[in-house]
Amino acid sequence: IVHGGMLVALMDDIMAHALYFLNIDAVTAHLEVDYRSPAHVGDKLTIVGELVERGHGRSIRTKGRITCGDRLVAAVHQQWFSWGDCYELTVNDDADAMLALGVMLAIDCIDADTRRGAADTTARAAQN
Repeated sequence: IVHGGMLVALMDDIMAHALYFLNIDAVTAHLEVDYRSPAHVGDKLTIVGELVERGHGRSIRTKGRITCGDRLVAAVHQQWFSWGDCYELTVNDDADAMLALGVMLAIDCIDADTRRGAADTTARAAQN
């Protein structure tokens, strides 16, 4: 029998890669698994996950399942914590501090809109 921790590690890794593909940088905040049946060494497993909700702020929810043929092996519900880019800004003249901060915020907003637009386009393409 395959250790349940290995199954959850596979699901966590696959969902992290899926979020990365959607340009979402995130780490697992909470993971809940319901084991339904055993997986045996040599079984051909299918792992499917989906983005359930990209909430306000930094919270993301996903769910997934691991199956062997028509048999459900495990169901997983996951909550993620996302983060944006980090910046370091050195301003030599205090008079330019507010202008520099405003420019950095504008760049961050444009980057977030671009990422959101790319993720929406990817999601629409996956549905078609």
